[in-house]
Amino acid sequence: MMRPPMSNSRASWPSSDDTAAFNLIVIIVGLGVGAYLLWTNDHATISAWVMGLTHREIGWLHPITNRFDLADREMAGSDPAGVTLQDLNGILRAIGLYVRIPAVAFVVILAAVCAACAAPSRFKRHFDLDGLIEEQAAGFPVITVFAKRHLKLVAPQPEKVLPADYALTPAEWIARFASD
Repeated sequence: MMRPPMSNSRASWPSSDDTAAFNLIVIIVGLGVGAYLLWTNDHATISAWVMGLTHREIGWLHPITNRFDLADREMAGSDPAGVTLQDLNGILRAIGLYVRIPAVAFVVILAAVCAACAAPSRFKRHFDLDGLIEEQAAGFPVITVFAKRHLKLVAPQPEKVLPADYALTPAEWIARFASD
């Protein structure tokens, strides 16, 4: 007896999983090449734009500190075509380091306020399925129709099959309906 040849479990064309990694690599390389070309062709424009943005950031920080005034004056007097990527990275990094600690402190304060005032204080009572439905109905008006029905889970009944019961195996179906 001749056995049929075993079929190859892999399709003849690549699946979307196979091409996703390749597409990601192509996109990353394309973005790198595009960024390099953009920097080499429009270096002065990009530098001028970043320097203007940095000038605004220093202006926002001026009421708090005058630490960056010298850097702001030097930036205003420099030629954008002569500014390197390292120069821009240096001033942006210095401003970012100055703002980082107050920003982290602000986020921690917001997290503490949310932890103290939000969901845990609302759910300290006995929590059951009806309570969950009522809480969900407050935020999602679509389910308010079901909030007053008090739906409960029921065990499968051997004499009556309900539409939401789990599927029967063939032996269970025969024992229940075809054994008479």
